[in-house]
Amino acid sequence: MPGEEKKSEEGNLQGEAAPAPASEAYPQLVVFGAQNDAKVMAAGSGKVVETAPDPEFGYMVRIDHGNNYITIYRYNDLPKIKEGDDVTKGQLLFEVGFASDRVGYQIMYDKEYIDPMDVMEING
Repeated sequence: MPGEEKKSEEGNLQGEAAPAPASEAYPQLVVFGAQNDAKVMAAGSGKVVETAPDPEFGYMVRIDHGNNYITIYRYNDLPKIKEGDDVTKGQLLFEVGFASDRVGYQIMYDKEYIDPMDVMEING
């Protein structure tokens, strides 16, 4: 929820989590504030189906979890994984540095964007 402090179950992303303004380029995007040295981890196991430059954030990683869910992570530094890699839940995708303190997150289910806040596990 806007203005609510959120923390991932691993305790890596901390700060404000809020839906970004609606846009055609980034539907159902949630942006997390992240502190230096925070780690962006995979929400679940799957296969990296795409890593690409991102005009707003810098880089994008798309993971297919094989259960009709795809998660998309956006951050302004090179990802620690590459297209074709198999990843496990909690595996490092990005390491937050001084480049940016924003991490974008999206979820697709059955090829449609859904609100990540409706399905994320958040403990804090």
